[in-house]
Order: sequence, then C-alpha cells, then structure tokens
Amino acid sequence: MFEFQSHLIFPTHAVPRAGPFPPRAQRLSLKTKEGQELVGIHIPADEGSAERTLILGFGGNAWNAQDVAEYLHQLFPDEEVVVFHYRGYSPSQGSPSAEALIADAPLVYDNAVEEVRPGRVVAVGFSIGSGIAAALLFIERHVRASSRPEHMTEREIQALRGTIRKKNDDSTRQLPPGPPH
Repeated sequence: MFEFQSHLIFPTHAVPRAGPFPPRAQRLSLKTKEGQELVGIHIPADEGSAERTLILGFGGNAWNAQDVAEYLHQLFPDEEVVVFHYRGYSPSQGSPSAEALIADAPLVYDNAVEEVRPGRVVAVGFSIGSGIAAALLFIERHVRASSRPEHMTEREIQALRGTIRKKNDDSTRQLPPGPPH
C-alpha cells in the first residue's frame, strides 16, 4: 500500500524529460548527505539589478524542474532563477519522499545562494512545492538562524525574505517587498 501511495504522490514516471537548456542557462549539481546527485538549472536574469534577487523554485509533484525554471523566468525575467529536480526525478538520483524533499531544501538553498550570491531570496512553490518552500522558510528563519556562523552578516542571514505559494492558476507576479532601507 505504501509503495502505491508513493507512486501516486510522486509520479516520477509521468514527468517528461527536460529538453535542451534555454540560452545562457547553467546546469547545477549537488550531493545529498547520502551521496545522491541532485541536478538543477540556473537561468540568469535578462537584465541585472543593483540588488540581485534569487527566485528559488519548487515545482509540483509532476513538474519537470526545467519547466518550472523556464516558467519562473517568464514571470520574473529580471531575476535570477534556480530550480532543482527532486530526488528520483530524472536526472536527479534517489527516491522521492516528503522527508527527503524537505531535507534537500536547505541544501538546494545553500547551493543556489553560493552560485548566485543574491541580496535576497524568494522561494516559490507550486502545489506540493509550496509545502517545501514553506518548510524552507521555517528552517531558515527558526532552525538554522540560531546556528549561523558569527562571521555572517545580518543581510546574509535574512536573505530568505519570504515565499510565494501558488496552488491554482492566478496572475500574481509581484515579489514580496525587499528589506527596509
């Protein structure tokens, strides 16, 4: 029964393979604590701004991460976009589970921040990804904030400003406000 439920919740068999990368996109890769490779995509901003914003995407359970990245780039063309394929979703390795996806979120966040060096990060979740984005916000604000290295600035610690969670098709495109000046 458990295997059947996992098959329904994480239908890796139904997710189409990624096509060719869009122009200027970069392949990202990281290893989980168990040594499994997670593969992501970084689509740079069309036009840079003074304060770089990273849109960190978490797709639905039947979305290809590259499709999520391209969609987010269409919505926010002047922002940096990073999205990773979940465990078990090709070309990433491993088996998906709610626990694994939530455990991978801080690794994805750290990798994306290291790659992009943004002034702020906005996590965007679609469907099942909205739970992962919300969990990441909680982890960053409450769990990991108390154990950050002393050399990190307040700006680095507060980089994750909020989440946009999208469960249905609406036209919300506005980012949460940046830090007060």
